[in-house]
Amino acid sequence: MMNPHYALFKQSHIGSETYMPNEHSSINDEHLEYFQFCGRIVAKAIYDGQLLDCHFTRAFYSQILGGRVSWRDMQAVDQDLYKNFVWILEHDIDDMEVHGEAAFGSRWRAVYVCVCGSL
Repeated sequence: MMNPHYALFKQSHIGSETYMPNEHSSINDEHLEYFQFCGRIVAKAIYDGQLLDCHFTRAFYSQILGGRVSWRDMQAVDQDLYKNFVWILEHDIDDMEVHGEAAFGSRWRAVYVCVCGSL
């Protein structure tokens, strides 16, 4: 499942043993079916009380369980984004205009950030 040639999962950052879905998985036309198959394998292992030799990021676990992803979860997903969140929280940005673009799956979307005291 974690073989990088399958393009389903990738390491969260260099040297890490945690994995997250690969945003380029759509290069394989049947990637959704493969993700479904991987989900069934993970569910079967959990049901049977077996340990898997792979770990997912906290953000991915939160999404699997239907929870909300916190900005703190981004540390394992995108180190630079996490550092920018921390910088924003530690500095006064009242006079700063913040905008940018972010990738969601295979689509790009403009993201406008409003800092309202908490993230």
